[in-house]
Amino acid sequence: MIDVIVISKDNLSDLIKTLGSIKTELSSINNIIIVDDSLESNYKDISEIVGNEKKITYCFQEANSIYNAFNVAMKHVRENYIFLNSGDILISGSLGRVDGPILLSTIGLSEKKIKKIVARNDFFYWFCHQSVVFDKRFRQEYNEDYKIASDLDFYIRYVKQFGFPKLGDISTGVIGYDLSGLSSRNRFRRDVEYLKIYIKHDLYKQFLCFAGLMVLKASFGRYV
Repeated sequence: MIDVIVISKDNLSDLIKTLGSIKTELSSINNIIIVDDSLESNYKDISEIVGNEKKITYCFQEANSIYNAFNVAMKHVRENYIFLNSGDILISGSLGRVDGPILLSTIGLSEKKIKKIVARNDFFYWFCHQSVVFDKRFRQEYNEDYKIASDLDFYIRYVKQFGFPKLGDISTGVIGYDLSGLSSRNRFRRDVEYLKIYIKHDLYKQFLCFAGLMVLKASFGRYV
């Protein structure tokens, strides 16, 4: 059993899409924790979508940031947990096969392209919070001083305490994540925060490699 955290900000249509994709997994889900600051949606609407109001913890929260919303949700976690944004979906596999902390494969979804990210345990590798089912014993908060890349800081702290989670495969589950999010739209700011996080955690090899990668990205106009 896992807890699924879903964060929504003025985006009822994408919230419905996310809830619809996990609706068939209710037997494997202990609780769906929804932090929502939209006046369009409410508990009654959401419970009708899911079909089981006992599985829902709904928090109306005018969050200052996505990480503030994550921290609000963390207060309600009881089982191993995964973070999703509204618009993210479970594409294939079954959460019923998740028997502990795990790193799932992800596919980036947008109108223009699909970007597949295979699960891999490496701090230098591109990372998204949607890919990780975290151990319920890890109850630290997201650092809200980071505005775009706090998920990397959170993950590094998790690995320092529990080690890298095992790698999943397609049968375990593939998460489709929405590429229109804040970090995807602000890649340079995100990458600068990555560098700060690497320094904070004394990951100097990753810092040097990633700084070099940023130079290449800039050279080829990837930050435009």
